[in-house]
Order: sequence, then structure tokens, then C-alpha cells
Amino acid sequence: MSQIATVSLRDLVDAVDFVSLSDITEFRAYICTKTGTIYYISDDPKLNQDNPGDLEESEQYISVPSKRDLDLGRNVVNDFVDRELPDEWDTVRDFFQRRGAYRRFKDFLERRGLLEKWHRFEEQSAEEAVRAWWVDNEIPLSEP
Repeated sequence: MSQIATVSLRDLVDAVDFVSLSDITEFRAYICTKTGTIYYISDDPKLNQDNPGDLEESEQYISVPSKRDLDLGRNVVNDFVDRELPDEWDTVRDFFQRRGAYRRFKDFLERRGLLEKWHRFEEQSAEEAVRAWWVDNEIPLSEP
């Protein structure tokens, strides 16, 4: 790639969050390598109206990954439990045996006064994964 624009880490994390809103492709985002602009695509036509027509075909744009693509699901939970609640592995494992696991996990953390700590840990994990992804794509990040 030739000259590549910088993108703010916060903007990129926000784009990953946006893409992660759905398990199917109705939420996508692309970064223009020339300008650093992030374009969002969804089922809402208002959101798409200013997007270039060649987002999905041109090499000028890079598709933003989802949290799933960056492996930010259960692995982050596991890391947090290892660090903060190592004696609660069986309890947490039980949460993830059925639907609604994250809600039960967060309720559990709230009862233990760890919900805010979880949110900080989750955000930091996302920033680290996004930064690593961005470095792998050889595109410079601007720090906040």
C-alpha cells in the first residue's frame, strides 16, 4: 500500500462496536486508506447516503472487523475471570452453557461490585485487539 492515512483509535473502536451490533452483515464499516474516513453501512438508508459507491470493491477501503473477528468474546471473559474471580470458574462456566450468558455474567459481576471493573477491562481488551489488527494492516493509528 502507498501513503496511508491515520485513524483515531477511539474512532476505530467505535467502528468495531458498530460492526458488532449484528451477527449478520447489515452493519458494516469501511476505512478509506487515503483519508482515514470511516464509512458506515446499515439497513438505514440515511446512514448510507454519503458513502462512496465502491466501498466493497475498491482496494482503497478496508473492511472493519467485528468483535467476533477479533476474538473478543468468551476469551475476554475468561481472561477477566482468571484475573479477578479465579475461584468462580464453575459459576461462570455455567452461565455460558445457555442463552443469556452475558446478561447473567454481568448481573453476577454487579452483585460482586465488579461491573465497572469489567467494563474497563473489556474496553482495554478491545483497544488492544483493535491496535494489533491495525498494526497487522500497516495503517498508523493516532492516539487520543
